[in-house]
Amino acid sequence: MAIPQVPRTLLAGVSNAHSLEHIIPGFAESAPVERLITHEKLAFMTEKSAMTMDYCNGDETSPSQRSYSVLRSKFDAWLMEQAEEAGAQLITGIRVDNLVQRDGKVVGVEADGDVIEAKTVILADG
Repeated sequence: MAIPQVPRTLLAGVSNAHSLEHIIPGFAESAPVERLITHEKLAFMTEKSAMTMDYCNGDETSPSQRSYSVLRSKFDAWLMEQAEEAGAQLITGIRVDNLVQRDGKVVGVEADGDVIEAKTVILADG
């Protein structure tokens, strides 16, 4: 199956490896990551003040604690391909009108009057 086209308007971003390492161990070896990020700053800001924390790591950091810079168009296409290979059905370009719920659980979506049922629904609307 062909990889769906990802809009070019998606920008660069930072991917924290924590969750992906649990799902796809060693993902950074095959994913289109640009570079390992070794220095991050986190700022807490108000209108009149700010506090900044620095975090520095190196190549010796555990894979699940790393962050990578990514180009979203390449990375998102790769991630969609991984999901499809694992059995996910990817549906793009539709507007979901409602979630379908039974017994307090989401079991699908309603889009343009059609109901699409699924074991798991992931809303990836940006």
